[in-house]
Amino acid sequence: MYAYSRGIDAGQNTDQTEAPDSTITAPSEVRRIDVLPMPICGPTVEASISGRSPEARPSLSEPLAKPSGRRQRRRDPGLQQLKARIGKLREEGLTHREICERLGDGLRPPYVKWRDLSWPIAYKRHTPAVAKWLSEAAS
Repeated sequence: MYAYSRGIDAGQNTDQTEAPDSTITAPSEVRRIDVLPMPICGPTVEASISGRSPEARPSLSEPLAKPSGRRQRRRDPGLQQLKARIGKLREEGLTHREICERLGDGLRPPYVKWRDLSWPIAYKRHTPAVAKWLSEAAS
């Protein structure tokens, strides 16, 4: 890791009329400084604070906890029964329109745009979305 700083060395212009925010124009004005990471406290102080030996602590490159991933949504028993019913109707050879007519004003999925409409009206107004949901529920 490197840091760059401007300094006044012997032989450089020491005129104070230059603005403090002026840009660097000559490469001789820039010096590269090595910056080394330094621990805040030694291993004995750290061990007395944490109560553990430095060898017992986990490596900083290892994650502290396993990422949980995506949260699983709870299964709705009514929705599972609806999907099973749709699967049986589909096995009978009914089309999506006929399935919607049979379902009538029954239970609808909770997170869809057409959840407030009855099945036949939802199929008329949102045919692609209802057909996709029925296909996925039947599989």
